[in-house]
Amino acid sequence: MPKLMAAAAERIITPEKNLRLAGYGLVLRPWGQRVAKGVHDDIFARCLALGDGEKTVAFVVLDLIGLRQADMEAIRERVREKTGRADLMVAIGATHNHSAPDVTGAYGVPKRYRRLIHERASDAVAEAVGNMAPARIGFATTRVEGIVRNKRHPEAGPVDEEAAVMLVEGKDGGTLAVLVNFACHADVLGKRNTLVTADFPAYLRRDLERERGGTAIFFNAAEGDIYPRQSIEDRDDEKGLRTFEEAEAVGSAIAKAALAALAKTKTTSDVKIDVRIAYPEVPVDNPRLKIARLLRIMPRKLYKGRARSEAWVVNINDARIVTLPGQFFCALGLELKGQMKGPYKFLFGLTCDDLAYVLPPDEWDPKQKGEEEALSLGINTWPAIKEQLPPL
Repeated sequence: MPKLMAAAAERIITPEKNLRLAGYGLVLRPWGQRVAKGVHDDIFARCLALGDGEKTVAFVVLDLIGLRQADMEAIRERVREKTGRADLMVAIGATHNHSAPDVTGAYGVPKRYRRLIHERASDAVAEAVGNMAPARIGFATTRVEGIVRNKRHPEAGPVDEEAAVMLVEGKDGGTLAVLVNFACHADVLGKRNTLVTADFPAYLRRDLERERGGTAIFFNAAEGDIYPRQSIEDRDDEKGLRTFEEAEAVGSAIAKAALAALAKTKTTSDVKIDVRIAYPEVPVDNPRLKIARLLRIMPRKLYKGRARSEAWVVNINDARIVTLPGQFFCALGLELKGQMKGPYKFLFGLTCDDLAYVLPPDEWDPKQKGEEEALSLGINTWPAIKEQLPPL
């Protein structure tokens, strides 16, 4: 088999001045949005580049609520310019962080900050690709119990307590990267928080790097209706549960489980990477989003009234990675995992596109007062994507 080449890199994407924060303002009511008053901890773009001698794949994730297609394409274009490699495959995701500048809402951010994101993220990818060296890779799964709840059905709704873990080591056995994939909205910190922060992923990565070294990376999974327990129990941010101490508890709990799993992980330099990419076309049925597009709040190109998205299926030895172009409900993530082959199953949410919420048709309820239906393309989003996904 071919031998693995790998490297990781990171760049800070903390804004240079206070901007509007994401996550709690209504799309058509920007005057209700929070404005940052400072920085608690830096936010990042973090990249892991993997190659098998025939192809190179870079996975880069940013501590943002999401990214528009145009921003993803801008990052990819800058990567091509910096590396000179048109063959490089770059999957770009977001942690769905509610305490970072809102790069997707109606109010937007200054062009200067968008350019910073494009430059810093592409720098991370270019550095990782440029530093690739012989490496070893291994995978693990673990469970993290009791820290997440289902927003729509808090008592009995489905949750996914499985975390998938990827370990990449250098030739000398030192850690190059640890990647953790787990489904949970990154919003322990509530709407009263006005400090830029990466939320619980900051503490998850801190603990992993303290223990193992290297670069720690977090990709969210099918988190559309999956939230930290604190967010469910203190939805209005009035009980004192949505604090940095609670965010640390969540991040540290996930890190502890991942570290225990890594202690038993075996790595190999032999690797085969297979990537299949589909571009599913999804009908835009939601009249609110049609109006938003007319108002240029949703500046997305449509093809005969349909949104063209992007989804990857990546096989790395006996691990499978499926990129989810939005906030997929947990039931859909569990359905996909049930169809995926092999023991190690990764779902990279909000990666390669952001279609907002993607609901199972039987969950669709226009009478709901939440944002899920309001921000979804429509009841037919999941059936359209499912039909057009590459084989799992």
